[in-house]
Parts: sequence; C-alpha cells; structure tokens
Amino acid sequence: KKSVRQKMEPMPVVGYDADGICNFYDRRPLEVGWRLNSLGFPLLGWYLGLLMDQVAGVDEQESVQRKRGEQLRGHLVRSGSVALIKSGQALSLRPDVIRNKIWAEELGKLVDAVGSFSDLEAMDIMRAELADLLPSVKAVAPMKQQQQNQKKQRLSKLELKVQSDPILSLFEFSNDNRPIASASIGQVYKARIRKGAQLEAAIGKVEAAKWGGKTVAIKIQRPEAMASASLDMYLIRRTAMWLSKFRGGGL
Repeated sequence: KKSVRQKMEPMPVVGYDADGICNFYDRRPLEVGWRLNSLGFPLLGWYLGLLMDQVAGVDEQESVQRKRGEQLRGHLVRSGSVALIKSGQALSLRPDVIRNKIWAEELGKLVDAVGSFSDLEAMDIMRAELADLLPSVKAVAPMKQQQQNQKKQRLSKLELKVQSDPILSLFEFSNDNRPIASASIGQVYKARIRKGAQLEAAIGKVEAAKWGGKTVAIKIQRPEAMASASLDMYLIRRTAMWLSKFRGGGL
C-alpha cells in the first residue's frame, strides 16, 4: 500500500529564525493544515489515551506509563519528522520538563532506535546527488553489462539496482547494500570505491589512483528532511505556545 504525502519545499531562510518561520507559515494555512493533520492525529490519539488512563485511575501504574512512553516514541519515529525526533531526544534529557522519568527513558531510545528508510530510495538520492558524473561513466559502463545480465536472475531488486547503475556501481557496498547505522537525519552506508576505467572516467586517472580501493562512509539524508524541518519547528513552537497558555507548559 502506497502512502500519499504532499511534496514539501524548504522555506527560503538560512539558519534558525523563529520569527521568520512563523511569518512564513502563518501565510500558508493549507500547507500547515495538511502537515498538522498527518502529525497531529496520532499524537492526539495518544493524548486521549492518557486522559482515559486518568479516568480509569491507572495513570500512575508503571506498566501503563511504560506503555504510553513506548507509544509516544513509536509515533515520533513513524512521523518521519526530524524536528519531532530531535525534540524527543532533547526531552529525554529533561525529565523535569516532561515530568515523567519513564517517558524520558523511552524517548532516550530515539538516539539509536529510529530505524532506516527504504534502501531503494536512499540509492535514488545518492544517484541524484552524483548525477554530474553520469555523462563521464556512461561511455565505459556498457562493458560490464554482459556480465551483469548473466546474474540478473539471482539478484534482488536492490542488488540489481546497485550493480546495473553506472553511478552506484562505482561502489562496492558492505552489509548487503544496507545501512550500517541510521539516525534521525539520515543513514550511513559502508562501501569500497571500485578501481578501474569507470572510476577513471568519473574523476580522472590521478584522483582514481588516489581513491580507488578505499573504504568510505556514505551518509544519505532522509527524504524531505530539510523541507519538513522548518514547518515542523513552526508546529512545535505554536503547540508549545498553546500548551503554555492553557496548561502551564505541561502535557
């Protein structure tokens, strides 16, 4: 099942400018409304669960608090929002602010338990970033095609993509072409730069002699991470203002 999401573009602001972000998105209610809907409804359901716990008188039970903490962490991860995940990480260091030690422990897991995004999508991003090399490597890439065609039946979709693409095949990825680490902003791949005519065509013989055979770490930013960050920070700022006004800053 394919998810439907709106294409976001980053706002034209360099650095963090709170007033500039607010002024920019105050004039874009439709974009703000769509994002608020996609992020807010899961969190609203979580908050209603807290109210039900209070009504049932079980909100002080450790098992219930642990369950709600896990749910909150899960919602932040599934949102795919860099700003929300970073905010959760920050709150984990301030149990006095979040007013719940167990929730702080669960949010602390956001440091290394965010999960990775699609490897196929990551390879598309990498290919797009290195697209300027394509004209150079295209001339020598067909020489490998016959060898690759013999193996196509045994390759997964990801393996086929990496090996058949003239840009991606410049690298020999470790860990079965999958990331070795992931975080809120992106994920990291370990790869060895392949020696040969393809690399020489891409970066020249001198640089190819220098870099060919070396192992490198390739960090790929999550899709729309930059575009969503400013809008999500706007929503967090507005939400904090509302909470401060109506609930004294508490949840």
